[in-house]
Amino acid sequence: MRTLVVGIGGMTNGGKSTMSSSLHLRIPNSCIIAQDAFFKDDSVVAVDSNGFKQYDVLDALHMDRMMSKIESWRKDPGSFLASQSLRTQCSVGEEVFVLIVEGFLIFNYGPLNELMDKRYFLEIPYDVCKERRGSRVYTPPDLPGYFDGYVWPRYLKNRQEMEDMVLDIVFLDGLKSKEDLLDYVYGDVTMEIQSLMVTKMRTALCLWIVMGVFCLGEVKGHKGHGGDRHQGQGLDHDRRHDNDRGHNHEHKQDHNHGHHHPEASDNGTKLVIQGNGGFAFSLYKQLVAQPDNQGKNVFFSPLSVSLALAALSVGARGQTHQQLFTGLGFNSSLLTQEQVDQALQSILTQLNQKTGVDLSIGSALFLHNTFKPHPEFLKDMKRFYRSEGFTVDFTNTAEAIDTINKYVGEKTRGKIDKLVKDLDPTTVMYLLSYIYFKGKWEIPFDSEDTKEDTFHVDDNTPVLVQMMSVKKRFSVYYDQEISTSILQLHYNESVSMMLALPEKGLASLEEVIGQNHITKWHRWMKARVYQVHVPKMSITTTYSLKDVLSGMGMPDIFSNGADFSGISEDLKVAVSEVAHQASLDVDEAGATAAAATGVVIMPLSFRHTPVLKFDRPFMVIVMDQETKSILFMGKIINPANK
Repeated sequence: MRTLVVGIGGMTNGGKSTMSSSLHLRIPNSCIIAQDAFFKDDSVVAVDSNGFKQYDVLDALHMDRMMSKIESWRKDPGSFLASQSLRTQCSVGEEVFVLIVEGFLIFNYGPLNELMDKRYFLEIPYDVCKERRGSRVYTPPDLPGYFDGYVWPRYLKNRQEMEDMVLDIVFLDGLKSKEDLLDYVYGDVTMEIQSLMVTKMRTALCLWIVMGVFCLGEVKGHKGHGGDRHQGQGLDHDRRHDNDRGHNHEHKQDHNHGHHHPEASDNGTKLVIQGNGGFAFSLYKQLVAQPDNQGKNVFFSPLSVSLALAALSVGARGQTHQQLFTGLGFNSSLLTQEQVDQALQSILTQLNQKTGVDLSIGSALFLHNTFKPHPEFLKDMKRFYRSEGFTVDFTNTAEAIDTINKYVGEKTRGKIDKLVKDLDPTTVMYLLSYIYFKGKWEIPFDSEDTKEDTFHVDDNTPVLVQMMSVKKRFSVYYDQEISTSILQLHYNESVSMMLALPEKGLASLEEVIGQNHITKWHRWMKARVYQVHVPKMSITTTYSLKDVLSGMGMPDIFSNGADFSGISEDLKVAVSEVAHQASLDVDEAGATAAAATGVVIMPLSFRHTPVLKFDRPFMVIVMDQETKSILFMGKIINPANK
């Protein structure tokens, strides 16, 4: 069952009731709910200082009753039609039920406006409106001067409020013939109904990212080690006393071998998810504030970084652990390390088992061949963080670099193959986390529709880009509070990319955006037909996060006072570098959609299908709704830059 809510609004005597009735007669499985049916009793309607009744305001209406009736339709449109003595004309499961909501203030009431899939507003000039109003009989009748003293000024105010609230209204010239107006609206709504019935097709977006990387070395003058190299060996070299190990060191599939894994408590998982979300936005704001990133694209994986930091916290103790926990957004009075580990284990398992997308997340430890971390640290890394283990000789830096880069290249399908450019020979452990994602859009872009177009980096910097374009039904929301349009591009039922296009510049959005906005956007997204324009892009970013993380309250991990005694009690170590590299590719590759939809476009003064064009800086967020994990995040300042 599919539903469509069509709003027919307009000024007094503009023709909205006639339009709604005619549309209802043409569209199967439709019904009308009219706002005029919900006026309060005349005795309770306010009166202004001129003695004019204040009918044209929301306070004069029982909007709660109207919403209750609409909700009844939404719960069971078929039963609602039956209760109105209307019959359905399609078999169960195939029908599209259409609700026509008609009224003069339907777009001014937020909860109702959010339900609309299509919005039309009939307008006529002042003199025509006044003449029509004067020819109508009202109960009670209009007082002398009522139109000029109240009706028209109130209409202008209501309209301004409506335009401030709503992005995608089609304004209709009420002076056109009723037949032409009806043909246009009927054709537009019919196209929307047809689009609801079209099988979704897919095109490709490829998205890759690596890494949160930690390179540990001795705090005091570690001089390297002798011994044989054991490259490619697991976490368990020379640790036969740990009876869970000692055979196959390539253990990335251990989570699927039937072992019991304790689940994180619901409350613990919820707190970890909240912490991850807060950390994502904190890290974003720190990155965009860095002098080296001004005027540049920013793109990273908050999940990759938080996973690496959480893995590091397994071996941290004392104040070092507290700083890591706080920096990650975790409250140590509410969460234990074990709860965090279990929650992240659950999240990783769910993400790695996604269907419909290619998503791989994990971590790895590269250990110097004579360095012996604490067995419990290795066990937890393997169990909770899907970590593979290898031994290398960091004194042979060229070979160690080659080993790590080959591993990274394999995990990212060759997208990032030169993560490590140099290494300190005193390194004893290299911890990295990776995430690779490749998905196909549910709604495709056709490469034949991609054209060269202008992207405005700022008011004075236009650049030419390849702009993809498609007219389809998309999930869209306009956040009035922050004047931002949000487009949601789905890969599957759980994973999607959100593009946020602020009206007042990206800086204004960055100042206020937080996790609460993501929650609100997901809640209020509505599917509507839009002409969408998104630039093709291929960008790569590289960051050193040492100063960023220190600025986020985690300086001790880099200092001589670092306490990683949970990693090694014999050797005092500290983090020397945190590197992060990401890559993003967006294009039309994949299946191409083919559909035939006929609609007659009349030469009327209409604003046709609303357009959402990402031709100026915008924000990117890739999220898995099931685990509420922000997989990737960034901003596109100039898609022409690689």
